[in-house]
Amino acid sequence: MIRESLGRLALRAYPRELARSNGPEMLSVMLDMSSGSPLTFARELVFLVFCGLRERSRVTAASGRRQLLADACNTGLILFVALPLWGLLSRLGMGTSNGAVVMGGLCAAFVALLAGYNRWVGIGGLCAIAIGVTMTVLQGQAPLEDVLNPFVTMAIPTACCLILTIAPGKRPPRLARIWWFALLVALAILLPFNPVGNATVFGVDYQYAFLAAASAIGILRLAYDPRLALGCGLVWAIIALRAAYSEIAFGFAGRDTFTLWVSTLILSLAVIRLMLMREPRTT
Repeated sequence: MIRESLGRLALRAYPRELARSNGPEMLSVMLDMSSGSPLTFARELVFLVFCGLRERSRVTAASGRRQLLADACNTGLILFVALPLWGLLSRLGMGTSNGAVVMGGLCAAFVALLAGYNRWVGIGGLCAIAIGVTMTVLQGQAPLEDVLNPFVTMAIPTACCLILTIAPGKRPPRLARIWWFALLVALAILLPFNPVGNATVFGVDYQYAFLAAASAIGILRLAYDPRLALGCGLVWAIIALRAAYSEIAFGFAGRDTFTLWVSTLILSLAVIRLMLMREPRTT
């Protein structure tokens, strides 16, 4: 019974359709071949997981690098929008309703990104970024204080929006993904941002803890799908650029090199995995 349960668990490494169609047969063959030998069973179990991950990788690669890049930009923007929206929603729960326009725009962008309306989000994001940067520049503030800040902070989101506008991908929109918005609302209720000082969980800022958890999952998925890791790496890179800007503008030398190393590591691993993925040949 235990062997069969472990075998069924290993079958989860395969794509869902393949596991449903061929899973029972593969499980039966594995159990017959390894009957009476724990070592053989362990070897066959590992082999089953390895083959499943390889099949998942082929399914992912079949989407093409253009689709994978668009999905990674979509994921990066989802995480990038989720962090400030999390804070706004948590403050709304405390009775503070400031930033209603910003919160409404972020909610619309978040829902549209979840549903997969990439091109509309790309166009809207470029317009919103252009308006925000123009308003900041027209304020006429001193260089290296606030004028350059939006150019540095929004460089990567601008690139992501541009990619989603030019190459939004081929996947059809799916409204069912909107339920993830409920998770963000639950986080805002259960782990609200502290209006005074940085809110932490186990001594780590919510922002870093949230990104660290998503990045860990993304790295585990690198064996067959680099999109989540690449999206997380883009958000880490945004934070690293923001920290580097603060160091240059305000002289906080060496204040935060952690995000720089994390973003470099995750982006490097994700890009290498993306480049190694090959589309299956069609005959």
